[in-house]
Amino acid sequence: MLVFGKLEVAAVMLGLTTFGVAASLIERVRELPGTYALGEYLVLMFCVAIGVRTDVATLMSGGLSVLAMTAALVGVTLTCHFVLARLFDIDVDTLIVTSTAAVFGPPFVGPVCEAIGNRDLLLSGLTTGLVGYAVGNYLGVLVATLLTG
Repeated sequence: MLVFGKLEVAAVMLGLTTFGVAASLIERVRELPGTYALGEYLVLMFCVAIGVRTDVATLMSGGLSVLAMTAALVGVTLTCHFVLARLFDIDVDTLIVTSTAAVFGPPFVGPVCEAIGNRDLLLSGLTTGLVGYAVGNYLGVLVATLLTG
C-alpha cells in the first residue's frame, strides 16, 4: 500500500513468491523447525479465503462449460505429462508423484509417496510442486496483465 497507494494483489503475490524463493536459498531458513507445516497451513488458509470469496451463483451460471474447461485443462496437462514421461523414459513412480505435484500441489505428495511405498521421491515431488507454484504465480500475473491490458 505504501508503494501503490492501494492493495495490489499481483504485487503482493509476486513479492511473496520472490521473497519465499530467495529465503529458501538460505540454509538457516531451510533448517528452521516446523516451516513446512506452517507453509502448508498458510497455503490451505489462502485456499479457504479464496474459496469463501467464490460467487457460487456466477459459477453455476457458467454451467457445464466451466466443468468442461476444467476437465479439458487437466486432461491436456496430464496427457502432456504422460507423453513427455514416456518420451524421456521416466519411471512410473516418478510420473505418479510429479503429476500429483503438478495437478494437486505439494500437500498431496507425501500421502502419494506413502501409498506407492516410495519415500525416496518425496523431495523431488515437493520440489516439483513448489517450483510449479512459483512459476505459476509469475505466469498467472503475466497472463492476467496481458489479458486486462
